[in-house]
Parts: sequence; C-alpha cells; structure tokens
Amino acid sequence: MTKPEDYKLIATLWYSTIENEQPNANVINFNTTPETVAVSNIRSLYSSPYDPLGFGPLGNEFNISYQITRIPTNNPNSAITKPSQNETFVVNVPSGSFNATAVYFDNGSSTTTNAEKEVFMVNGGTGIFGDAKIAIIKYDNTGEIFGYPFSRRVEVFKL
Repeated sequence: MTKPEDYKLIATLWYSTIENEQPNANVINFNTTPETVAVSNIRSLYSSPYDPLGFGPLGNEFNISYQITRIPTNNPNSAITKPSQNETFVVNVPSGSFNATAVYFDNGSSTTTNAEKEVFMVNGGTGIFGDAKIAIIKYDNTGEIFGYPFSRRVEVFKL
C-alpha cells in the first residue's frame, strides 16, 4: 500500500489567476446545456512568492493550460447530490510537461474554485515529469496563505 511518505517531490510550480488585480488568462468559453461554467484557458506560470525578485509571470515557455467544467446537480434521480468540477490541466516548462485530471466537489459558481486543495492524477509526463504520479494544487483565494490573492501552488510528485 502506498503511503504519503512514499511520494517524492519533483517540482513546485506557481501561478495566479490575476495580475495587477485583473484576470490574466486567455480564455475560451463553451456553450453548454444546461448552462454552466465551461472554459479552456492558458496562463503563465509564476516565480515563487518567496523569490527575492518577487511573485510574477515567467512568460510563454512556462505555462499552464486547463479546462474546467462545473457540473450542477440537476437530476433528482442521481445519487450525486453535490455540485462538482471536472478539471484537466497541462503544464509546459522547458525541462518537461505533464497533464493531470481530477473531479472534485465544489459549490462555487465561477471558474474560481472554493476548494482549499485538490489531488490530481497525472496521466503522463515528459522530461523531469516522466515519473510523475500526482499533482496537488493548493488554492489561496484570499492571499492569507502565500501572501497573494488567487495564487496557486502546484506540487508534482513521483513514487
């Protein structure tokens, strides 16, 4: 049985959903029936909030692209009674890339999750992420954890 201590940290990545108090993603919104939040977007990864040069975007070569679909509870015959979010993302950096996915309960109404953290299953990777198995995203919407509102930490692990 795999224990948390069996996982080894490969990389810690950062991003933010805002810059200069404005949304910073290039976004495509999908039409859905029933209407819900369904988007695909791309944004730059960031330097660490603990970097002496500051927390800021790293540009085109360091990016995260993700698709999010909010799934409402709209069927009284379903045993699923909590709204959920289906999310898949791809990270690209010069030393490799990986993609990961998760479905988690979230009662929000926008692309901003209300979750504290989520565990994503890594579906494949290249370069430094070739052995990656899970990615954990820690969400800081208020800025109380990392010092920057809407900042995110992505920790990538291998066994």
